[in-house]
Amino acid sequence: MPNFENKIIEVCSECGTAACWYGEFMCTGAKSANVELKTVKELRESHLEHETYWSDELMTKVYGEPAPHGYRSDL
Repeated sequence: MPNFENKIIEVCSECGTAACWYGEFMCTGAKSANVELKTVKELRESHLEHETYWSDELMTKVYGEPAPHGYRSDL
């Protein structure tokens, strides 16, 4: 089983949160932002949002699967 900490999450490039990218709590720079891919570990270290935004349940709701961007294997 893959390590949850290595799961790759798509986030807003302006504010660094998944909630913004999902359209739930959009930042002021969201309209011109791109996306970045971060691991759960990196997101935990940033302390920008609650971990429920990276849960398998929410990812499945948003994308149709729990890890649409896969897992980073080099960690």
